[in-house]
Amino acid sequence: MLPHAHLAVGYVLASGAVRATRRRSIERREMLLVVVGTQLPDLIDKPLALAVGGAFASGRTVAHSLLFAIPGILVLGAILRRRHGSAIPVVLFAVGYVSHPFLDASVFLLQGTLARDLVEVGFVLWPVGLPADGILQFLERTPAIERAIEAKPRWTAQHAPSGARLSRWMRVVELVLASAATILWLADDAPGVEAIRDR
Repeated sequence: MLPHAHLAVGYVLASGAVRATRRRSIERREMLLVVVGTQLPDLIDKPLALAVGGAFASGRTVAHSLLFAIPGILVLGAILRRRHGSAIPVVLFAVGYVSHPFLDASVFLLQGTLARDLVEVGFVLWPVGLPADGILQFLERTPAIERAIEAKPRWTAQHAPSGARLSRWMRVVELVLASAATILWLADDAPGVEAIRDR
């Protein structure tokens, strides 16, 4: 997904969380943490892929891995909580950050066989990966789920777009997400605009 789609999803989730728990709109400082959180995995992994290559060449490695993200978020949370006395900023950063790899993984889960899909989305636990065979064996214990797994490649071929069509479809989805986030941002009184006006 493109950066604006990651930002849109992160903002919608974070704004919804603030509205649900605090009964208010998201604030500028909180929005900034969401912006950084949604973009940080790519800001780390893409340059790493270009500079190092090899095991990092996919561009979805260290920063997309929950094995690294969760401890990092917990450390950041402890620092911010000690400094500001509130866990809300780090929760919003975490919402933005963790939404990024899951949004990237969602694209892969639309394609091919479930076994291949599970390998493709293994970056969420890089460098270990997902135990695709174990997950499939567990799921196949239920006959209805086993039939659904067997039918997935056929369903995907018939109903899910691929190639250039998938690319166009993704751009439309990204545009819809960005539009929804912009409407919500305006409903939140456009946090961050005041910083531009004050210059």
